[in-house]
Amino acid sequence: MASIKAFKKEINNTIGGLIEEIYLWELTNPSADLSASEAIIDEAITLFDDLIQQINATEKEDRNERFSEIRTAFQSGTSNIETKINQLG
Repeated sequence: MASIKAFKKEINNTIGGLIEEIYLWELTNPSADLSASEAIIDEAITLFDDLIQQINATEKEDRNERFSEIRTAFQSGTSNIETKINQLG
């Protein structure tokens, strides 16, 4: 793990990009039902909050192992959100 700061920045940039992608979809589909896209945004924000909370709660002794678990959760969570974005239409 390069640094905690870099990892937090990666999480912020990735999830922020996904939310921007959803907002763009909403703008290009104004007549669509936005409840599904809003639910995905809520899921992305929850994922962000959970990941940052897990990082902040990590003790120095078990950092490498714990960050590996957090990175896996980050990758699977963003992958899941990307799949849902692609299903919007």
